[in-house]
Amino acid sequence: MTPNDFKESSKKHVIQAALEVLANVVKLGKCEDSNLDVTRSSSLPTLLISIVRNVVKSDVNVPDLMVDLIENISLLCKNSFNKQVGIEPIYMKGFIPLLPNLIKDPNEQLQLATLKALGTFSTQAAIIPIRMCNFFKDITENGVVKDVCEIFKSTPTNAVQPIHMVAIEALSTLCCPVYGDFYSFPWKRGPHDNILEYTEASLVYEKLRLSIFTCIKDFDFVGKAIAIFLKEDESKHVEVKCSILRFFIQLLRSFDNQPNGASSSKVEGVLDIFLSNPSLKQVLTQAAFSSKDAVIQAAAIQVLTLILRQVIDDQNLDQNVMVLDIQKVYLLFEKSSKTEPFISIMCCALMSEMLRQDQQQAAFILQKFS
Repeated sequence: MTPNDFKESSKKHVIQAALEVLANVVKLGKCEDSNLDVTRSSSLPTLLISIVRNVVKSDVNVPDLMVDLIENISLLCKNSFNKQVGIEPIYMKGFIPLLPNLIKDPNEQLQLATLKALGTFSTQAAIIPIRMCNFFKDITENGVVKDVCEIFKSTPTNAVQPIHMVAIEALSTLCCPVYGDFYSFPWKRGPHDNILEYTEASLVYEKLRLSIFTCIKDFDFVGKAIAIFLKEDESKHVEVKCSILRFFIQLLRSFDNQPNGASSSKVEGVLDIFLSNPSLKQVLTQAAFSSKDAVIQAAAIQVLTLILRQVIDDQNLDQNVMVLDIQKVYLLFEKSSKTEPFISIMCCALMSEMLRQDQQQAAFILQKFS
């Protein structure tokens, strides 16, 4: 079929029905022998990507069909992924170059589908980040990262939409693209090609994080992130809240006015941006001490720990700009010690910083642990 064929509703409906069947087969189908699994055939993504490419180049406007095509491409990529190959070349060479055009489309549903696809690809690539560093390099250089930041920037604080939630989830993965094995203990292995790969990959990730921070630092990204954070109903989902906290953690780690990697130059920090938001402390403390989700609690405590550490280390700041209730922290530590030990570990890290901040807090902590 050519793009002009999709102008006819009957032909468009036929291919949409076929795409719906394919999506259900990929999601629900099972095949014990991967050699017999037709969904792993390279001909399927080749055909779908070809259709997307042709529609992008034409003047045919079929956003609903494009949404279905992109969803199926994402599903097929996820289905065919393995740690040995990573994202297959057909997607890297065929689909990734189309993302800048797709994400700029005025149709919001098509933008949303593209963001979801980017999130799927990023999550897959993050499983083997060293081997897939070219993916992160490509989306940095082709402008997709900047486009995602622009969508995040458009977040209205009083009318958050699903597209803004997906945008911050994508940025969270891109800002800290490590889910799987990175490269452990290279000093035990002697000279090795993987050490060179690690060095090259780390530079790619530093550039990616810097690109994101450069795009968001000139607007109130903390306020917009908080608005998205509060929009999600924790009783139903927690993915967005976890993504935002993870995003905050990585920004505080990467841009804390410390020398950037091997470079002696200093990078502008985010601490002042975080402290300038009047709602941040309340939102974080509520998440840390009142959330019903252990991951949200632990991540919120880690954000508070990083902020407090930087406040204490910055001699130009009044340490009273971030004062926490030591009794709440200790009670949470005690309560979680048997049920959620990793929350207790996070509380220990926070209390270690509070020891440095105030003598009364230090006396309280020493009394409890003596």
